[in-house]
Amino acid sequence: HFLYEMSQNLADQEDSIRKVIIIGLLNQQEFSHLFKAGTEINALIHSSLPSDKELAISIISELKHVRFTESIETLMNDQNHAVRRAAIIAACKLKVRPLLPNLTTLLAEPANRYIVLQGFQQYGDELFHDIQDLDPELADNFEQEFIRTAGRVKGPYSTNYLLSKLPVTIHTDRTIHSLWIKGYDPVTEE
Repeated sequence: HFLYEMSQNLADQEDSIRKVIIIGLLNQQEFSHLFKAGTEINALIHSSLPSDKELAISIISELKHVRFTESIETLMNDQNHAVRRAAIIAACKLKVRPLLPNLTTLLAEPANRYIVLQGFQQYGDELFHDIQDLDPELADNFEQEFIRTAGRVKGPYSTNYLLSKLPVTIHTDRTIHSLWIKGYDPVTEE
């Protein structure tokens, strides 16, 4: 009851309090609580204020049991650089697999390149499992970036990705360097 009462005056609350209330409402089983939280997040996402959009992304980043794929995709293309950056990082942090093609395409844009590469590091080792479903042409266009990222994350998927690139890539030196950065210790002489 306390959460629902507090949610009646959400606009009057500080952003940190609004965030806690909305997350609390989303963790409830009652439809009216979920509806109120959903309405508030939707209003934040579609607000004209960048600070509201960033608050929405902050809330979305905390939620593991609810997906906001379309909302994150919309915010990844926002005009405001800070909002776009936060959305890209959130998509990677939450490992939103359907957005991988969009994220990879953003690598071609100089303004987003560094942010996406940072995000891929937060995506972690699972990135190299999930990129197997990417359009091969798209994956090949950014092979150099994936090789560099694979050298900076730990895990079997990134290591296997690098090993699969050794005999066939034009970036053999970079691949070997990434394996060296990972501290890869070959098992066989081959």
